[in-house]
Amino acid sequence: MEINYSGIPSEAKRPPWSGGFVWKKDNLDKPWDAVACETEGASLWWPCKDVMNDEPDSVDITLEVPAGLKAISNGKLIASGTETWESGDSNSFFSWHVSYPINIYNITFYIGNYKLLHDTYYSEVTHDTLQLNHYVLEQNYDKAVEHFKQLKCNGLLFTQYDCPQQALKQDLFSASNYIAYVLSGKRIFHLPGETHVMTEGKCVFAKKGGWIAEKEPAEGWCVLVFFIPDEYLKSFITEYRPNLPIKKDPTPPDEQMLDLQVNETSRSFFYSMLPYFLQEPPPPESLVELKFRELLFNMLINPANGDLGCMRAWASAAA
Repeated sequence: MEINYSGIPSEAKRPPWSGGFVWKKDNLDKPWDAVACETEGASLWWPCKDVMNDEPDSVDITLEVPAGLKAISNGKLIASGTETWESGDSNSFFSWHVSYPINIYNITFYIGNYKLLHDTYYSEVTHDTLQLNHYVLEQNYDKAVEHFKQLKCNGLLFTQYDCPQQALKQDLFSASNYIAYVLSGKRIFHLPGETHVMTEGKCVFAKKGGWIAEKEPAEGWCVLVFFIPDEYLKSFITEYRPNLPIKKDPTPPDEQMLDLQVNETSRSFFYSMLPYFLQEPPPPESLVELKFRELLFNMLINPANGDLGCMRAWASAAA
């Protein structure tokens, strides 16, 4: 069955808290558009079974935009091309496929003057090669090559961001849980019902999801981010549970982001990682993972981080 629909989409007045389309321009005055719908639901912009506890098993998304722009969406890009009409105008289309269950409010898109920054990750465990695709504004590509300094090991991804954020407020999303440690500068993270002022020395653990990053004029920001899959969290806490001060799985707090207390041991760890991002050839994956496991263990046994015991419950709920 094929359903055709059309209309004028509502514009977001205060994204992402007030949903709708976001029509913006980048610093070259080119279109830079997106949609926010987590609060109101996906039926804000397309007809669907708008029930948050139900997920389609797969999704196909095709977006058509003026030639010269790219349309980025969920899943894997399976086709793209350009069509020229009799008028001489050209449009580009991009078809994406999501092969796994997904919350419909997480189905989204970004339209802009994007350029692909491609990388790969080879797993020594599964012997699979994972494609890593980052889409950045074309005018920021050279900066992005430097900013996306990464270390990879056993499904984990560590990166150092020296962020060139241009807009005062930037809508961001992470598909993985992460630990972030601020090396310098300042950002303000806005989440539903939460605000976190991220300054030098601040450390947080965050569930996967979206947030708004607000910057102050002329304020830089450099941060270490450690992306951690759900399964890795569950496995780690299960393996070391006898050595951790966790009596039982605590009820996960409502907050998406938890402040973490950093002691001298964990602070030394963060700074000891910095040379690895520049090392050629890169350090052995086994060494990088060992250092990260030491950090995670140190964070979990710190009494000031008692809420971290909820990580296993969070990961279990997400799996």
